[in-house]
Amino acid sequence: MAIKKGVQMFSVRHMTKTDLPGAIARMAKMGYDGIEFAGYFGHSAAQLRAVLDDCGVAAAGSHIGLDMLEHRLNEVIDFSAELGEKYVICPFIPQEYRDTKDAWLRTAALFERIGEQTARAGIALGYHNHDYSFFEFDGQFGIDLLYGNTSPEYVKMQLDVGNAEVTGKATALGLMRKYADRCALLHMKDIAAVGDHTDTPVGDGIMDIPAIVKLGKELGVDWYTVEYEGEHGDILGDVARSCAALAAADV
Repeated sequence: MAIKKGVQMFSVRHMTKTDLPGAIARMAKMGYDGIEFAGYFGHSAAQLRAVLDDCGVAAAGSHIGLDMLEHRLNEVIDFSAELGEKYVICPFIPQEYRDTKDAWLRTAALFERIGEQTARAGIALGYHNHDYSFFEFDGQFGIDLLYGNTSPEYVKMQLDVGNAEVTGKATALGLMRKYADRCALLHMKDIAAVGDHTDTPVGDGIMDIPAIVKLGKELGVDWYTVEYEGEHGDILGDVARSCAALAAADV
């Protein structure tokens, strides 16, 4: 079975603020199967659901800020349920939630509570890693403190493969195997080099995309979502090339 190819709409942020429906249609024409939202820009869930249905793509999930997840969770759940998505993902943890070991442990407890509540609504909570996820506290990475103190049932992993490998401290394949029981989502981000945060289109960088896809299929990964953070050049072309490269890696 072919993998489900998603696109994080932050990749085309130059379009979404002024024409989110048009951007969704453009992504569908490129061959993406699902849309991962990074803001709704004033559109209702019903409006966006209609656009998705018209374009023949699914809601792959939404990136939702931790403040919203912590303080307005019922609104998030209701919107996501109407949109028809199975995942809400925390894309960033503010510094005060991750600057010490105790902060990570408190954040883990918070994620567990949020994830338990979303699970009751049939929606999974995911965590999207950044380089700070690999800062060490008493010999443990922050990401390990988070996953080591939450249950796979309530906190899923959206592994950003590029954000992991750019640190030189971890590999995507190693993390996928280590957290196989919560490896539900992948952000397929390619990078120019370890230590270089410059994104490349998928397939143009150092990431072993075919190996990541192969292992993802073995582990039952649900969505393989391109996130391209390039600022210059032919962004739409790069996002389209990334979709094609991801499809080609699915062998």
